[in-house]
Amino acid sequence: MRVPRGFHLVREMNHSEFESKFDETLEALVGISGASKPKIQKIVGETVCEKYAWALITGRRRIQQRFDPYYSEKHELAKHKLIQRLCSELQRVGKRVAVKNEAATDFGKFDVLIVESNPVRILSHRDFEIVVEIKTGFSLNLAQIERYLSSNRTVVLVRFSTEQVTTLRPTDYQQFLVESRQDRFDVLNRLLNNHALMIPGEECSECQISDCHHNRQIENRERTSVITPRDFGSDLCDFLDHLYPCINKAVRIILSELGLSSATTSISRQTRSEAASSQPVLSSLALSQPKHQSRP
Repeated sequence: MRVPRGFHLVREMNHSEFESKFDETLEALVGISGASKPKIQKIVGETVCEKYAWALITGRRRIQQRFDPYYSEKHELAKHKLIQRLCSELQRVGKRVAVKNEAATDFGKFDVLIVESNPVRILSHRDFEIVVEIKTGFSLNLAQIERYLSSNRTVVLVRFSTEQVTTLRPTDYQQFLVESRQDRFDVLNRLLNNHALMIPGEECSECQISDCHHNRQIENRERTSVITPRDFGSDLCDFLDHLYPCINKAVRIILSELGLSSATTSISRQTRSEAASSQPVLSSLALSQPKHQSRP
């Protein structure tokens, strides 16, 4: 087996040399496969079997499970409500804010730019970027979070189902990011030199490499599933109950990351009022209760 040039020497490189070699290897894979850098990085970061990873990079697609559109509707609602609340709070502290989608548009001068993408991105004129990753279900893609951190962006992770909001900063995970990037570089080198490792496992049930003797995709070809909540009413009530408390936490954290104080905003006042009351003023449970008219 031919060892890729520089494979063993890479650990002796300094940071700038390593980054240059990493980008050079990634560019070479782009040239060979025709795939984009983000696609290659995503697949390498989320796929265990390197043979399957190369098949995905060069054109095949993962077998997709069908999800109830209800999940995407929850995500869109949470995203829009968070952006609305964030815009209001930024204006209350005197900041000029603009919102745009991924299309390139000239918005003129602004203090904070919110890009309504997936994930939501927040940019300030301090050359500082925050990625807001919204999770309305219980799923969590840590490889995705790692990619955001690797691009030197602060991540605000918002989990509505558990009402958890946390800030992840690249500076807090430097050792992990360096070690992980080294491992990804090794994988990229093996792919570039046609030495991809075959690693059988759960991915074999969705792999489309027909001549692989580990492939189990054929026996599962007729199986389809639609992922949908078991208890729609309960799930919807829980989601709406957690929605604004979670948004308020997220906005407060985002303002802090932008170097802004929320002391004079409605967020801080609402947070204090929430702490003083054990129950929300209006619970989403009320939506499922019949309305009784008061007697004259």
